[in-house]
Amino acid sequence: SNSFCTLLASMSQVTSQKAAASRAFLESHYLNLLKGVSTGEQHVGPREKPMRLEDFEIVKIIGRGAFGDVFIGRRRDQPSEVYAIKSMRKADMVRRQQVFHIRSERDVLAAAAANNPWVVQLHYSFEENDYLVMAMEYMPGGDLMTWLCSEEVFTDKQTRFYMAELCLAVDSVHRMKYVHRDIKPDNILLGADGHIKLSDFGLCKSFDDAAQGDPDLYARVSEGTDGAEGKPDKRGRFLSVVGSPGYIAPEILLRQPYSTGCDWWSVGVIMYECLYGCPPFYHDDNQQTCYMITHWREHLHFPEARRCRYPVSNAAVDLMRRLLTDQDERIGIEGIKAHPYFAGVDWENIRSTRAEFQPQLDGPVDARYFPKIDAQRRNTDTSAERVTLAQEDPRGVLFAGFNYSIDRVRKHAVEQPRRNSVPPQV
Repeated sequence: SNSFCTLLASMSQVTSQKAAASRAFLESHYLNLLKGVSTGEQHVGPREKPMRLEDFEIVKIIGRGAFGDVFIGRRRDQPSEVYAIKSMRKADMVRRQQVFHIRSERDVLAAAAANNPWVVQLHYSFEENDYLVMAMEYMPGGDLMTWLCSEEVFTDKQTRFYMAELCLAVDSVHRMKYVHRDIKPDNILLGADGHIKLSDFGLCKSFDDAAQGDPDLYARVSEGTDGAEGKPDKRGRFLSVVGSPGYIAPEILLRQPYSTGCDWWSVGVIMYECLYGCPPFYHDDNQQTCYMITHWREHLHFPEARRCRYPVSNAAVDLMRRLLTDQDERIGIEGIKAHPYFAGVDWENIRSTRAEFQPQLDGPVDARYFPKIDAQRRNTDTSAERVTLAQEDPRGVLFAGFNYSIDRVRKHAVEQPRRNSVPPQV
């Protein structure tokens, strides 16, 4: 693993992306083959036809980013099925070295799709000539930032509910052996029922099986390109600097080894923002924001009660202090659940209770909780983009294995018990 990372460091940016993508694909491919041999899930017969963008009716655009757009869409053969469809230009991702990130997001969403209720569900991912496409569960309630902007400040009860759900969501990602590394209100989405799910796993990173059970033994990642972060070794924690200004943990900015605790720092920042209406560390200049975070002891202040719109309990302040502290002293999921601030929370059944916010929707494609965006797609030189892709990725290695279908996963989940019930022939 170390020799592989050393080799990558000497390569070009794009070559590094190709090597990392090829390695990830081959590891995933052979792991699935081995799983099939051990479980009997050896799939024979014709391959299922992958989905295409033309299989969806695009209803409206709800998001626009550096690499593409997000739309609300329906399946043409099943109009009742509504999705958030994320299309990303391949050429842009190759140029900006984002291939590793989109593969990471696809892999996490695929792993979570079957049984993690706290992660936005991925239904399909597939390739077009110029785009990568992911069709995901549509969350019509918008993101938590939209609600923060609307409400300005949450009540103690509202904050307790959404922080409890957020803690369970973050823990569910950690249990999948991933660190999210970009927990922020924009990546916390509300469903039609007002309950939350996490999204945007482009900065997510897995840690070694060997690290399980030892909080101080997480994967170390060599600093370098996005496509060459390398496979974690058996010693240390993460080192790469990622995250969003304002929510990023100090140990990341200080380039210290870090683990899942960086996500709990982000939870503390969001809790503060919910209760006080602003993040604890903010400056118009991002560098100054980062300085405030790395010097958090001097800049972390809790407003006096008389300046708050709603009362903030001592228990709430104590919990935030336990989250917004050095990583060695930071509280984790067990301590969070046992904290007095969450006394009375029904952790096992919280998704079955009535959410604090109830989105007011007129139908399944209502987009009132998303910003209005010009529906006209950006002008791009498709021919030039194809030339770029052909030059950088002539064999189509970078996006190999990107296709995914939840229908196939469900089909084999139903078929597997049948296979196990059939006695082996002698």
